[in-house]
Amino acid sequence: KGFEAFSVRSVARRSGVSRPSLQLRWPDKDSLIIDTLASISEWPSTDPAGGLRDGLATLVRAMVELLDPTTMAIQLRLIADASRHPKLFAAFQHKVMSSAGHQLVDLLEGAVARGELAEGIDCRWAADALVGVVFIRTIGAPELRPLSGAAQRRLIDSMLSTVRGGHE
Repeated sequence: KGFEAFSVRSVARRSGVSRPSLQLRWPDKDSLIIDTLASISEWPSTDPAGGLRDGLATLVRAMVELLDPTTMAIQLRLIADASRHPKLFAAFQHKVMSSAGHQLVDLLEGAVARGELAEGIDCRWAADALVGVVFIRTIGAPELRPLSGAAQRRLIDSMLSTVRGGHE
């Protein structure tokens, strides 16, 4: 129903707690919304010993889960309403969107340090490109259907081939 229709009072009523009790933890609806989104988008840690491909598979799988139709609808609404709710959108960018980028950049930089990728790779660009492709392919799918495991593997293979200059 949108952020204007969302209220702490209705959340308190549905959860069976008093509104003042709820507001002890979340003083306003924006903080409640952001903490909720952050809790469902916690990024898994990756094991450097598992290698780059395994780390990418872990993070892509987490991205795909975050882009399920229900969560995607909330995220798209936040993006569409950014001009009306700039503080909420900025918090969403910081707590949710940036986390994925930082995890991927750290993973790619670790791969460069271990020699799995050549020095000089623009790790930030590669991370942005991967997130962007997962997002675009998800919103382009019928009924926002998540990427299959096979599609995720093909995407990772293509990304690795690209950042390795066509050499796998």
